[in-house]
Amino acid sequence: MASELSPLITGKRRLYLARFWVLSVFSLLSFCQSLMWLTYSPISNRAQKYYGIELKDTDFLLNLGGIVFVAVIPFSTWLSEHPRGGLRPTVLLGGWCIALGAALRVIPTIWPHYFFPGGWDPVEGRQCDGCPGRARRAMACVYTGQVLISFAGPMVMGTVTKVSQDWFPPEERTTATSVAVLANYLGSALGFVMMPLVVRSFTDMPHLLFAHAALAVMALALALLHFPSCPPSPPSLSAATDQGQASHMTFGQEVRAVCTNMSFMALAVAFGLVSGFFESWTGVLSTTLAPKYTDTQAGWFGFAATLASIVGGMVVGPLADRQRWVHTHFKATILILLGLSAVFMVWFTVSFPFAGHEQMMPNSMFSVAVSITLCGLFVGCTYPLFYELAVEMTYPVSEAISSGMLTLFLNLGTVVFLFLAPHFRGFEINSMMTLAIGGSVVLTLLSRERYLRRDMENGQELPTLQHKLVHDGNSSVQQTPAGGTLTTQTLPHPVVL
Repeated sequence: MASELSPLITGKRRLYLARFWVLSVFSLLSFCQSLMWLTYSPISNRAQKYYGIELKDTDFLLNLGGIVFVAVIPFSTWLSEHPRGGLRPTVLLGGWCIALGAALRVIPTIWPHYFFPGGWDPVEGRQCDGCPGRARRAMACVYTGQVLISFAGPMVMGTVTKVSQDWFPPEERTTATSVAVLANYLGSALGFVMMPLVVRSFTDMPHLLFAHAALAVMALALALLHFPSCPPSPPSLSAATDQGQASHMTFGQEVRAVCTNMSFMALAVAFGLVSGFFESWTGVLSTTLAPKYTDTQAGWFGFAATLASIVGGMVVGPLADRQRWVHTHFKATILILLGLSAVFMVWFTVSFPFAGHEQMMPNSMFSVAVSITLCGLFVGCTYPLFYELAVEMTYPVSEAISSGMLTLFLNLGTVVFLFLAPHFRGFEINSMMTLAIGGSVVLTLLSRERYLRRDMENGQELPTLQHKLVHDGNSSVQQTPAGGTLTTQTLPHPVVL
C-alpha cells in the first residue's frame, strides 16, 4: 500500500493556474442552476398571467427543487466517486441538464400556436373567445425544464468540497469552498432582484427565458472546453492519498461510516437547521412582516440578508485560511458566529409581537434592516466552515459524500420549514427562526471536533479511520491487508504552473 502511494506523496507539489478556471466554471454553473431554479417565484403574478396558470402551479415549480434534490443526491454522490465517473462527468452532466432545461422552457415561446392550445394567447394574456383551455403543452415543457434544472442541483452543490480538495492546497481550500458554495446563493439573491426588473410585464417573459438559455449554454460550453476532474499532480498530501489509494471503502461503506458518525450527523443537522430555515425564512418575509411592511420592502430586507450572508462567507473563507486560530478551531468559530447571529435574530424577533407579547424593540425600517442584515452576515460566515469541518471529521471518507450529506440536510431543513410555517401566524415565524439558530448551537456543541485530514497531512497517524473498512451489517471495522501505517511526509513548497 505504501509503495503504491509513495510516487504521489514524495513528489514535488505543483499548483496549476487552471485551478482558478475550474473554480470559476464550477461557480458559474452553480450560479446558473440557482438562478434558473428560482425563475418563476419572484415574478409569480406575471408568470401566471403569461402561462394561464395559478399560484399553486408557480409554487410547485419552486418546490420541485427540493423534491428532486433529495431524490438525486445519492446518484450524484455515487457518480462523483465511481471509478468511471469523477468530478468532470458529474459537473458536465449538471451542465447539460441546466442547458437542456433552459432550452426546453424557451420552446413554447417560439411556437406559441402549438404549445398554447385551447386558445390561450400568451401575448395578450387572455383566453380567446370560446376557448377555455389552458397552456398544458407549454407547462409540460416548463415542468420538464425545471426538473432538469433541479436535477443539476446536487451535481454542483454536493461536490463543492471535492473541487477545493482536488485542486487547491490547504492554505486555499476554505476560500475555494466559500466561492463554490456562495455562488449558488448569489444566483438566488440576484434572481429576486433582477428578474422583476427584466420582466416588468408578462409579455417580457420570453426575453428572460432566452437570456437564461444563452447563459446556460455559455456555461456548458466553458465546461466542455476545459474541466478536468483533477490536476496532473495533487495539490496536497490528502489529495495525493485519495488519488493514490482510490479509497478502500465502497460507496455503501462510506455512506455507512458517515451515517454512524454521530458527531458528523449532529453537525449536519445543525447546518440543515440554520441554513435551510434561514433560506426559507428570507423567502417568506412578505408574509411575516405584513401588514407592517409592503411586499417590496420585505423583498429588499430578504435581499439584504442574503447578500450579507454571501459577503460573510466570502470574508470568513480567506480568514480561515490565513488565521491559524480560526483554521484550527472551526467549531469554536462556528459557535461564536451562531451566537452573534442569534443576538441579532432575537433583536429582529422582539421588534414585532411574539409568543403573545407585544414588541419590545422599535421596528423602524432602519432597526429592522440592521438586525436582519447582521443576522444574515453571521449566518453566512458559518457556511464554508460547516463544509470544511464536515470533511475534516469524516476523513478519509470522500469529500463528495460529506458535502452531499450537508446539502441534503439543507434541503430537508427547507422542507421542514415549509411544513411548519403554515402552523405559525405572521410574526410568530420569526420565533421559529430564532429557535432554529438555538437548536443549531446546541447540536454543534454536541459534535466532537476532529481534524483527521489535517492530522494526516501533518504526518500523524489516524488509527481509527485510516486503512479501515466498515463492515456491512454492523459498525465494526477491520484493518486492511496492507498492514502497518501509511508513511507520510510534508510536501515541499508548491510550484505554481
